[in-house]
Amino acid sequence: MDIGSHTIDLARYLVGDIDEVCGLLKTAIPERPLPAKGTNLFWAKSGEDAPMGKVEVDDLASFMVRFHNGAVGTLEASRVASGKEDGVSFVIWGTKGAIRWNQQQLGQLEVSFEDVPVDEKGFKTIEIAGVHNCGIWNVPFGIGLGENKAIEIRDVIDAVEKSYLAKAPEEKDTYKIAYVTKRWSGSEHWITVKNGIDAAVADYGNIRLEFVDCEGDMDTQLQTLEDVVAKEMDAIICSPRDPSAIVASYEMIHEAGIPLIGLDCSSNAPEFETTTVKMDYRETGRLCGEALIKAMGESGKVILYYDFPNVEANERADGIKAVLEQYPNIKVVEVDGFGTVDEALLKVEDAFIANPDVTAFWGYNSQVAQAAISLLESMEMDCLVTCVDATSIEVENITAVC
Repeated sequence: MDIGSHTIDLARYLVGDIDEVCGLLKTAIPERPLPAKGTNLFWAKSGEDAPMGKVEVDDLASFMVRFHNGAVGTLEASRVASGKEDGVSFVIWGTKGAIRWNQQQLGQLEVSFEDVPVDEKGFKTIEIAGVHNCGIWNVPFGIGLGENKAIEIRDVIDAVEKSYLAKAPEEKDTYKIAYVTKRWSGSEHWITVKNGIDAAVADYGNIRLEFVDCEGDMDTQLQTLEDVVAKEMDAIICSPRDPSAIVASYEMIHEAGIPLIGLDCSSNAPEFETTTVKMDYRETGRLCGEALIKAMGESGKVILYYDFPNVEANERADGIKAVLEQYPNIKVVEVDGFGTVDEALLKVEDAFIANPDVTAFWGYNSQVAQAAISLLESMEMDCLVTCVDATSIEVENITAVC
């Protein structure tokens, strides 16, 4: 797409990464006069008798998007919209209000709040220049493109001066790295991850690894992270137990200037992570869906069981749902598995009782799948079972039952 890059960049900065897109592109003017040779193509004007050339770029784009955080939006860009010479603008609606901005009025921001009396509702204009710090342009006048570029240049110089930009790490004989996992013992997945880290440590030869298994306890993980920060680690690897509860600890690590690698589990503070390494859970869900559709003969009822608040569980569910929704003869029943183990078992049992005609069951992890198999046996029900992240022993058990 030739146009819209600024709009997409602005949307990602304000709202977040985009996961799904559906839209169209159109070239409204198929031919244009060719500019004279040696002219600046951006400002070039052609004569009346200039030869025509085929236009191979887009004149307008319009598309719907789904952001990674669940928000949805529409984005548009056009080079042929009359009256819009350089009209980059946005409107964001949220649960507590809305904001809107137009590049042609750079120094103003319009806001609207929900939690105000009825007679105070509606958009109100905030003067940014002169009220809010705009770098070197903190004066009560409107700002234009030139002033905006001056502010950007000032910010870059300020970033260099204050060492905001990344620097090459100091060379050391030995590096201290902490790996704080939410769970290790009894989990073949996390044991495999730990074996990979151990192999990397052995290959480098100059890393001293401090490994802590928090055994699924959030309080232990929070205290451990505080302890390793106090030890001035060179880097910290963390698989958070809870994406929300970990935020304060991640901010502490960031403020300490320690590189943080999020491992296979999302957090609600990705801005504090130096990088994140995780599986493509949507792809694993998609693969499950394709195998399940084939086994079901493209028709029947499927129970999807997963923790609704869990990011990785949702990504797996998104992957399988994207496959199932393509088949009109498949009915999907979604069950929220969030809660204790006992609560989870009751929810699985209730789902089977409420859906005696169920054809297949999908669980977001192997523990759920094994619980489903046990319940199906006790209830003497016949149902396909599939899941993500089964260990080798669990695969043997599930295969033996099937």
